[in-house]
Amino acid sequence: MPLNPDRVISELDIRLKTPTPPGSSSSAWSPRTPYTLKQLTRQASSIKALIGGGEGPGGGPGLKSPLNTALNQLIKGCELAIHGATVLAEDNRRLRAANERQELLRQRPRRLLYHEGGLSVQEAHELVSRLDQGGEAEAPVQQARAAP
Repeated sequence: MPLNPDRVISELDIRLKTPTPPGSSSSAWSPRTPYTLKQLTRQASSIKALIGGGEGPGGGPGLKSPLNTALNQLIKGCELAIHGATVLAEDNRRLRAANERQELLRQRPRRLLYHEGGLSVQEAHELVSRLDQGGEAEAPVQQARAAP
């Protein structure tokens, strides 16, 4: 059978396509400031994939390369900063709640009871309850708002 190159070429199913450049596969990644550990972990893994994965020979920089070491230190610093910010935010929330309680206590009206000879605690409670019920107090009582 004689060699017929046209017949061979017509039998081949050749489709030409341009290969995707390596940088375009990571174009879906857009750098954003991570605010949580989960976001930081995702971004760190994306950055490591961009620089070659850190998988040793053939796969980019090795695990002990200066670039990978610097990146790991930077990630660890970010983790510490996020942990610290979380602790500070919780402390701030607790302090604001305590401050709010103190403010409510400062705004509470106070009554000054003047009585000659002094009063016991029980007598003062009875006197205040009579005043709250609209009754008359037996001893002269002066109501005033105490200065904070």
